[in-house]
Amino acid sequence: MQTLFWPSLIIGFLIQRGSARLLDDNCKTSTGMRISNGENAELEAAAWMAGVSNETHFLCGGTVIHKRFVLTAAHCIKDKGKLYVRLGAYNLALHVVEYSVSYAVFHREYSYETGQNDIGLLQLPLDIVFTGKS
Repeated sequence: MQTLFWPSLIIGFLIQRGSARLLDDNCKTSTGMRISNGENAELEAAAWMAGVSNETHFLCGGTVIHKRFVLTAAHCIKDKGKLYVRLGAYNLALHVVEYSVSYAVFHREYSYETGQNDIGLLQLPLDIVFTGKS
């Protein structure tokens, strides 16, 4: 059992480091420790953060995990109509890039009553282009 510990630990570390490279290099994500305890974030510090909305309301946050996919919660997207993803919404005065969602899916065993399996995935019709401002 002990002989499998170190190889498993090393493989886990390599997978974690490799998964941080799924995004475009221009996303400028830091793979180090992040502290967000009430401090103001820099404009380009969280380019992977997304806002999920329908035609009338902001619904939830999301995370860009690939140039065409945003991870969010199932309760945010189930039965919500046409969905949109907004990037670059640092404050109300700045330009925001909005993408329509071409496909939304959530865990087939999601339960609204218990909150179990509350995970959803949004596919965008176009690649996200990280410009340093979005």
